[in-house]
Amino acid sequence: MSVKKQLRAFYVKQGLTGKHFRKAMQHDMKAVRANCDKYSRPESDKLSGCFVFKATRQGFDYWADRHQCA
Repeated sequence: MSVKKQLRAFYVKQGLTGKHFRKAMQHDMKAVRANCDKYSRPESDKLSGCFVFKATRQGFDYWADRHQCA
């Protein structure tokens, strides 16, 4: 499952719609792009394969919640 699909599933499960959904997706995709540049692990298109969660500013729990939802 792609990164966008994983994030979309997480936010749908949270009940976000409309503007709130779009803003949350934009925020996380911006963070994913920034983290992938720093900690690139291109062998996967999954969220867990993009970067090391605990090495990010958001921290392990933030990304683990989004990854586990998929």
